[in-house]
Amino acid sequence: EMLRSLVGSEMCIRDSTNRELEALPLFSKGLNAKQVAQILEIMPKTAHVHKANIYSKLNVTTSFELLKIAIDAGVIQLDELT
Repeated sequence: EMLRSLVGSEMCIRDSTNRELEALPLFSKGLNAKQVAQILEIMPKTAHVHKANIYSKLNVTTSFELLKIAIDAGVIQLDELT
């Protein structure tokens, strides 16, 4: 079950847009939409849309779920969180 979930998540990650892929590790690390917007040089509303799309595609509802998927899929490493 967990493997199927991870494989499904990885497929959804691959189906994400380039901007969503840029935003994914930032949101996974706990940054908010305003911070992500500043880093990616986009409008905060656009960052919110990317976050909503990421959560929807990965079927997550919490930042913890997003973090777990990002770590499991190799999008971010644990040492990046300190």
